[in-house]
Amino acid sequence: MALNLNSIGKKIGPFIRKYNYKDIILYALGVGAGFAELEYCYEKDLKVIPSFSIGTILNIDFLSAVAEVTNINPAGVLHGEQKLIFHKKIPIEGVLTTQGAVTNIYDKTSKGAIIIAEFDTFHSYDKKKLYTSIMTIFSRFDGGFGGVDTPKTNFKFPQKEPDYIVEETPCKNQPLIYRLSGDIFQLHVDPEFSQLAGFKKPIMHGLCIHGFACRALIQSLIPGKPENIKKMDCRFSKPLYPGEPIKTLIWKTKKKKVFWKTINKKTKEDIITNGVFEYE
Repeated sequence: MALNLNSIGKKIGPFIRKYNYKDIILYALGVGAGFAELEYCYEKDLKVIPSFSIGTILNIDFLSAVAEVTNINPAGVLHGEQKLIFHKKIPIEGVLTTQGAVTNIYDKTSKGAIIIAEFDTFHSYDKKKLYTSIMTIFSRFDGGFGGVDTPKTNFKFPQKEPDYIVEETPCKNQPLIYRLSGDIFQLHVDPEFSQLAGFKKPIMHGLCIHGFACRALIQSLIPGKPENIKKMDCRFSKPLYPGEPIKTLIWKTKKKKVFWKTINKKTKEDIITNGVFEYE
């Protein structure tokens, strides 16, 4: 099936999701929060981990909608990069409406295709925009259509030791909890499916590790004030198996802006890289 280049600019959505404090707490538990961060896990004075934002829209229905409009092969889809821009504090309950469009498609020839999709999410209380999500989807089987390549980027981490290092170990059952927030893809739960996909067992959700990193960034830079986040960007690099320890490394660059990445503590491999975090 040929890639549909005419999908650029076509509306995707709206996706509607009603949520309440239980969804906020379930997500927090899914990304490793607990008694040490009770503000994310107890309805009294509850706060929202901002990475909940992408957790609310990235699910099977969303990926199916992108695949349908672009004609990409769902079997080859990987979440490549994620940018989040926060406009307002996320309330602890309500109805979220998300809609957007494919904004660009790039050709990586034999490596596949890159699809860029941008979405805005609004809240039912005041109809104002809460956050913008810019997602890069890598489709391994859809390259070679004669399109242009992605623009070159030149991301460099500071040549110094990190200013903050946060270590954690997701539990061996972490994906079983995280998937209850919406991403029920078999790769993270079904051993047989995972082996067919080339892994020895189910792997962690990339966005689950993203949530661990978000907690680490808030803890290091704006403790107790998750509403002060303005931007969070990253690139997903390598898979991680449940139970393997991670380290989130954070470098100060300029006022209210840091670079970050999350690595596998044992292998030193980048799990998430090219991270940018801005706050107020």
